[in-house]
Amino acid sequence: MPEDRPLWNAQQANYTLRSVFIYRRLKQVLTLGLQDQIMTLDISGLDWQREDLGISLTAMEKAKAAGLKLHLVFCHPEVIAANPRLVLYYRCLSAISQKGITKLFGNVVPYESGARTSIPPERALLLARTLNRLISAILDSEPTPAFTVLLALFPATYTVELDGSWRGQIGQRISRQVKELLVSDLLERGHISHPLLPLPELLTKNAFTLDNGYRLVFGSEPDVAIYDSGDILACAIEVKGGMDEAGALERYGAAKKSFDAALARNPRVLTVYLASCITPTVRQRINADRTVREAFDLTEVLLDPTSREHFLSQFYWWLHLNR
Repeated sequence: MPEDRPLWNAQQANYTLRSVFIYRRLKQVLTLGLQDQIMTLDISGLDWQREDLGISLTAMEKAKAAGLKLHLVFCHPEVIAANPRLVLYYRCLSAISQKGITKLFGNVVPYESGARTSIPPERALLLARTLNRLISAILDSEPTPAFTVLLALFPATYTVELDGSWRGQIGQRISRQVKELLVSDLLERGHISHPLLPLPELLTKNAFTLDNGYRLVFGSEPDVAIYDSGDILACAIEVKGGMDEAGALERYGAAKKSFDAALARNPRVLTVYLASCITPTVRQRINADRTVREAFDLTEVLLDPTSREHFLSQFYWWLHLNR
């Protein structure tokens, strides 16, 4: 039965946490009432005839023909200058991510989060023009645009963005679990040179000197590095916590780049791939390119005691320590 497999249990827990995460974060944003704030705005003094707003004439006419108030569809610089948090509404309405708007305009997180309560007029105009061009492109993409769909882009875009945030958190959460597993075991066996520090404080550190002169370093590229007593990179471990099979090959490709860099530093370095999802295709790739010397199922390591003990035994072998 699939319910008996560690991977199924991990996926069940992962998707449950994801559902709760997205629900709570979306609820927080909707509680801000950005749409309600826009509906009650005093728009009597707004000039929509300005040519520098970035609104196409056809998009403007389509919005008017649909009987919509223009500030519900288009971003006016005076509106976001007075209330920067409304940037979130118009950005999502234009179906662009925070990463995307950063490339076209700059960082908008301080405005959307409420950390900054004002936008300089010239920046407000540039941002409004950038968003309006995207919104105009959406409206001009078909003769009769569905404005109900356009207005629904606010929660839809934000939900997609939350999914991306969750995927990013998976990697951070899994990396913390791996770090805690390795450091706590070394601490328990007296191999860390600062045994008087409590585990929570130790986990805030990224580098550990062991009693045999080796160093254990947590970072990126590789995620976990082991340096021998001569400070030569002896082992590079890449940790990939994603569980979706569609992205398994892409995650392996990213790990391989890190391994290639490690091998360039030391051709004899031991490369270890620790991943939650190793598909048959990825397994074939590992066997074919021989970049990876060792591969372990991360889900089994974290959830199955036998697999965890096997991995830790190998880990101590790489460190040249007795367990």
